Amino acid sequence: YRESREWEKWIDLRERVLASEEDDQRRQELIRDVASAILSELTQPARSLQWLGRAFQEAPDDIALAEEMERLAREFAEWDALISAYVDAHGFVTAPEHKVALLSRLARIYEEERQELEPAETCFAQILDLDEEHGEALEALDRLYAQAERWADLAEILRRRIAALGEGPEAVDLEFRLARILEDELGDLDLAVVSYARLLDAEPGHEGALKALESVYLAREEWEALFGVYEGLANIAEGDEGKAEIYARMADLASEQLQRPSDAIFIWNQVVEMLGEDRQALAALAGLYEQQERWEETADALERLSGVTDDPEQEADILTRLGGLLDSLERNQDALDCWRRVSAIRPDDIVALMALRKLYRES
Repeated sequence: YRESREWEKWIDLRERVLASEEDDQRRQELIRDVASAILSELTQPARSLQWLGRAFQEAPDDIALAEEMERLAREFAEWDALISAYVDAHGFVTAPEHKVALLSRLARIYEEERQELEPAETCFAQILDLDEEHGEALEALDRLYAQAERWADLAEILRRRIAALGEGPEAVDLEFRLARILEDELGDLDLAVVSYARLLDAEPGHEGALKALESVYLAREEWEALFGVYEGLANIAEGDEGKAEIYARMADLASEQLQRPSDAIFIWNQVVEMLGEDRQALAALAGLYEQQERWEETADALERLSGVTDDPEQEADILTRLGGLLDSLERNQDALDCWRRVSAIRPDDIVALMALRKLYRES
């Protein structure tokens, strides 16, 4: 039959030989010989792939065979034939690892060669039924769900990827993605906060998570939690100016919302230590000391504040406050010097003139 090129009769004969052949290696040789003849002599690539698929059913771990089948499908644009061969093989093989490998090949063909995302998704999902921590399938579904903006499904896949990874930088990045999706796309702030908190347990200095929680806690007016976030931001702030900016927020929060003036005073003093005679810090300290009736410290803060104020009118206002306080503390000489400074800025200031008259009379 071969010499007379009666290929169909030759193939039929080979089929009958196969029916009685039990040796695995000999069966592979017979099947591949038929596939080769069909391609080279009959130029039927789809039919050749069908025969190679039969060989693959019996040798699903033969990577070279699978690669040859995919080469033929690509060369002759016979993806349908290859898909059919793989689907038939999937129903034939029993070992889970062989099914997973076969489904991975099918999924890649659907996604990359055919751009058919739904069957690709099905294949990846079937892989996870066999191996719930399969990295390639989890990554693929992550990609597919993100492209399709299927946020709830994506969130679930991210949870599974995080669980599979356990710890490490990649798990941290995935947790941050999950938190952003929960917050921005699904509008579930409660779950987003849980996710951000879990991330910070793994990486306390994660700037993205800290800033996200800052926005959430500000909106919710959860002041104690916000204070903790500012502590985290202060720990990672660069340079004295960056750290002082965070400390300023902490101090304002402590004094205004948390009603903890002592903490606010401590923090503002840290700002002064870092930045020197900072106007904002000194003004806040003066106000806090005054609230607590710590008059000597109030006077000291006002004196230092007056020395760093550029605007003469503002300086005069600060000195007026200081002068009245020094009068009440009976620090007459200091008060006299203070009121003289006010008068030098505002020669007609009636308050300063009256205070000076009183001090001159008493002395």
